[in-house]
Amino acid sequence: MNGPRRISYAQNAEDIRVWRAFADLDPTTLRYVDVGANEPRHLSITASLHDEGWRGLLVEADPDLAAELRVRRPDDVVLEVAAAAAAGELVFHRVPGTGLGTLDADEARAAAARGFAVSTVRVPTRALDDILDDVALGEVHFMTIDVEGAEATVLQGLSLTRHRPWTLCVEAVLPGTSTPSHGSWEPGVLGAGYRFVAFDGVNRWYVAD
Repeated sequence: MNGPRRISYAQNAEDIRVWRAFADLDPTTLRYVDVGANEPRHLSITASLHDEGWRGLLVEADPDLAAELRVRRPDDVVLEVAAAAAAGELVFHRVPGTGLGTLDADEARAAAARGFAVSTVRVPTRALDDILDDVALGEVHFMTIDVEGAEATVLQGLSLTRHRPWTLCVEAVLPGTSTPSHGSWEPGVLGAGYRFVAFDGVNRWYVAD
C-alpha cells in the first residue's frame, strides 16, 4: 500500500468517513471542531485527522480530560468549557474513564445505575457561536458534537449562520442505547440549510447546502 499508514481511533469509523469526504483536499488547510472531545486519541473522531495535518478546536468540560488534551494535542486550541445556549455555569457530571461525562442529569443517573462512578463539578458554559468568534478558525470543514445526551443544549448556542461547518456529525442516540435522540434538535439543523445525508447507527451526518 502506498502512502503513510492511517490509523482509525474513532468508535464507529467516523474518521474514515471524513478521510473519504475530504480526500481531494490538502489536509493542512482543513479545520475541525470537536465538541465533547474527551480523550486525545482513544475513541477520538479527530485524532487521526490531526495526524493527517488537520488542526482545530477541542471543547471539553472535564478538567482532567482538558488537561490531557493540552498535553497530547498542543497544536489544537483546547477550551475547558461546556458548549451551551449562553455564557454561564452548569453542573457537569463526570464519569471518569468512560467517555460518558455529560451535562444531562438523567444520563448521569443512567450511568450510575450501570455501575459507573459519577461525580459533579460546576463548569463555565459558552455559546458555540461566541467561542468560534473568539477562536477565529476561519472555515470549519468538519464539526462533531458528542456530549452524551446534551446535543440539543450545544446546538442552542450554534446558529449555523454565523458559522457554517461544511459537514456536521451529531450523536443521535441516547448513550449506550439505540434509542433515537435527534427529534428535539434536527429540525433546527435542517431549517438552517443543512441536508441529512447518513445515519451510521450512532451519529447523524449533515452537509451544508
